[in-house]
Amino acid sequence: MRTQYPLCLLVVLFHTTMFGMFGD
Repeated sequence: MRTQYPLCLLVVLFHTTMFGMFGD
């Protein structure tokens, strides 16, 4: 389960970048 932690963080970061690019 510890391997899923960084994966989730990466997904959140990816979404934030996408939203930031498309949002602006």
